[in-house]
Amino acid sequence: MKYVHLSWFNGMLIGVMLLLSGLASEVFGPYKGTFYFHLTGFAAVCVLFLLFRNSALNQPTATMVKRYAPWFILPGIVNVCITYTNSIVVPRIGLTVALAAAMLGQLIMSGIMSQYGLLGTPKQAFDKRRVLGIAIIALGLWLMVRF
Repeated sequence: MKYVHLSWFNGMLIGVMLLLSGLASEVFGPYKGTFYFHLTGFAAVCVLFLLFRNSALNQPTATMVKRYAPWFILPGIVNVCITYTNSIVVPRIGLTVALAAAMLGQLIMSGIMSQYGLLGTPKQAFDKRRVLGIAIIALGLWLMVRF
């Protein structure tokens, strides 16, 4: 249950991050805003790495490195795309609609990845309950945009 709470907290942080990246985009423009956003993130990761460099979390096994090596650069590239997109979207459609749409996209993509076991994720069938849950969220997004 603690990981569910941690994920919930992570979702709250994403809301704050989206708001701040949207504000940075309005001040600096989307390119510079994205650059400054990632520059400060890089600095924070450097500090964390120095503080926790001997932690067990920072000690991947050789098997892990060989298995996932081609995919290591993708999260950074995807994060830049996400931040840039959010810096354009949030000031125009608002934080709540942007988060709801992003959540819907995350659920659909994670469902597809789980269905086929992409990138080593455990396979989980895209059953009726999951489809119903996504449909309810899509309906909620539609209501927010429509009214």
